Amino acid sequence: MLQEFFADVSRKTDDALDKLIPSEQTEPSRLYQAVRHSIFAGGKRFRPALVFAVGRVFDVPEEKLFRVASAIEMLHTYSLIHDDLPAMDDDDLRRGRPTCHKKFGEATAILAGDILQSLAFKIIADDENLSEKTKVKLISGLAVSAAKMVDGQQFDLDAEGEKISVEKLENIHRNKTGAMISFSAGASAIIADVSENELNAAANYAAKLGLLFQVTDDLLDVTQTT
Repeated sequence: MLQEFFADVSRKTDDALDKLIPSEQTEPSRLYQAVRHSIFAGGKRFRPALVFAVGRVFDVPEEKLFRVASAIEMLHTYSLIHDDLPAMDDDDLRRGRPTCHKKFGEATAILAGDILQSLAFKIIADDENLSEKTKVKLISGLAVSAAKMVDGQQFDLDAEGEKISVEKLENIHRNKTGAMISFSAGASAIIADVSENELNAAANYAAKLGLLFQVTDDLLDVTQTT
């Protein structure tokens, strides 16, 4: 049942992203080839899954979820492209295929991340299924989460080679990974216009999932091969 749900969300998110992202033939074509190479590299679509799951809880029509789910995945992919760069993690592979900078060069990879970040906010701003008030809340929430993600990346860089406390590690995870996951759940609650308590409950639930997700990922880094 859960596998079917993830497969369904992944298919619907990919279909939406395919429509929202310029084709590989769009000029500058190298840029959009790099974008599509990265965003269609596979992955679990975990954040869009949270958007749709919470949307179902609050009876939000799916047509109101496609763009925000796509925007979140764009922001997430931008962060992965930049995270893989030589100045950061200097990774050669992402999801079993060459990282964006390995295939297209560092400069194009940086620009691919930049354009994905810009597109993420644009597709929410252009969503005709949402009220202006809701769009402003979503854009604000996405911006705050993206900023926290960047904070978390810097905290992570600052902690390299140091023995840090559990509290500091949790702070890194809550910002670097948890903020965007928490927003993924909160976004559907915002669209549903639920109470503050319900919104906080959804966001807090997802924040705990975010910690679990990052801890699992860290353990896999240590115990498994690429």
